[in-house]
Amino acid sequence: MFAQHLAASVRKFRLSQIVRAVLLAALITIISTVILYCAARSLAIHLSLLQTFIVFSLAMLASTATPTPGGLVGAEAGLFAGFVAYGVASPTAGAAVLLYRLVTYCCRLFPGAVALLLARNSKLV
Repeated sequence: MFAQHLAASVRKFRLSQIVRAVLLAALITIISTVILYCAARSLAIHLSLLQTFIVFSLAMLASTATPTPGGLVGAEAGLFAGFVAYGVASPTAGAAVLLYRLVTYCCRLFPGAVALLLARNSKLV
């Protein structure tokens, strides 16, 4: 029953729309991996991009197991464990995780707050 409803829903979309959605989802993962890689490199953690992708993927798997918004705590624990598993010292791994979360989770709040204030002042919201 579920599979039939799912198939009927998917048939409503054109193939180009589905391909574009999959590519955009992959792009989000690639960008997040590159940000994590840059955060790690800035703290002298020398992992390859593939190793960083593996750490990121396992952390996102851990984040889905935690019932918190944005996978908070689970994602950080997964990232930290992944770095430590590759031989990174605990303080450095913790700093890399905090830097990554600062960039990907906290920094985007500021432009959003500015956009909300502008929308309120323009009476759009």
